Amino acid sequence: MRLPRGITGFHKAGEPALPEVDKKLFKQLCYNIILKTGGLVTQWTEAEYPNNYHLAQITTLHNHKDFLILLHQHFPFIAFASEIQHGEAIFIDVLEWKKYLSPYYQVLDAETLNQPFDEEQSSLSSDEIAEIRYWRPAIIGHIIFNQWG
Repeated sequence: MRLPRGITGFHKAGEPALPEVDKKLFKQLCYNIILKTGGLVTQWTEAEYPNNYHLAQITTLHNHKDFLILLHQHFPFIAFASEIQHGEAIFIDVLEWKKYLSPYYQVLDAETLNQPFDEEQSSLSSDEIAEIRYWRPAIIGHIIFNQWG
């Protein structure tokens, strides 16, 4: 996956602010999908420094499994995670939810998110590369969805 400029959430001072995704649509979609699949939204967390993503925690009623949905703050990218440990998501695939969210977002699969970062395959700014070198994420998913502050 080629990482677009701004995906880390960082931009140079003086540059225009990055656009924001529609978090209200995300929230509405989660509740609509819950009605179809059965479950609860047990937590909402809006993107706030240092997180660059919105988060919904879902509990399914048929198997009582929890999973997380991460929506990037600036790009229409979605990921699923089983948990977040020490600021880093453990990415999973949730196929039932992917089919509902795919018309609205680019749903990134766990295989893609767990790939190592290749600087040659990105359009990142020098400031973003500096942040990556500082934080040393092991996989591209931790670059896309980060808690760098």
